[in-house]
Amino acid sequence: MKPTRASLFLLLVFSGSAFAEGLMFDQVFSDKGEPRSINYQVTYKSASGEHHLEVWREGSTLLKKKTDDTLELYVIKDKNGPEFNLSVLDLKKKIYTQIKRTNLYRIGSFTDWYDLAHGLKHPITKYELNRLTAKPPQITPIATCQWYELAQGQNKTQICWSPEYALPLVMTSAKGEIFWAVKKLNKNTIAPSVFEVHSDGFIKNDANRDIEPD
Repeated sequence: MKPTRASLFLLLVFSGSAFAEGLMFDQVFSDKGEPRSINYQVTYKSASGEHHLEVWREGSTLLKKKTDDTLELYVIKDKNGPEFNLSVLDLKKKIYTQIKRTNLYRIGSFTDWYDLAHGLKHPITKYELNRLTAKPPQITPIATCQWYELAQGQNKTQICWSPEYALPLVMTSAKGEIFWAVKKLNKNTIAPSVFEVHSDGFIKNDANRDIEPD
């Protein structure tokens, strides 16, 4: 099976467990006790510049993410297992792509619900995680959180994790540069209409059909 244009596009949209020293990722950044509903807004920086992200999550089955005015992502997860259906709207190119979790795995994108909903990706290489005793100076998160340092090879990230919201409220580079900051948070119930996909006028791209074996 050769990768298709649809599968390569989705591989770019997503990224992936790993060996650990020190604290364990899943224990520290746990989603146990998270709010039933949450809506949050983030400013983050990447190689392409500064971006605005808004996320809506209802329970452990419904998720919507909107990046700038260019991309919308909708996830409907199985209540009884890890499988989910993903819809991606490219708002500029007017392309509507659909794919299942199983097929993301087939193209090498090991993305799970946690990665999509909680602002952190599970490490895919050996890592070291430690609690910081002092917070970085001149940084005031939107709510109470505990600082940790996650090291993967030469890369180190400082993460201020909120158990109350099950989110990283601030993340900085080893140099102290903020590249992720939650700006707004609320735990109000989210209307079902938020999770409706509006794809009228979009070109439909069924990546499942391209990826699944004959």
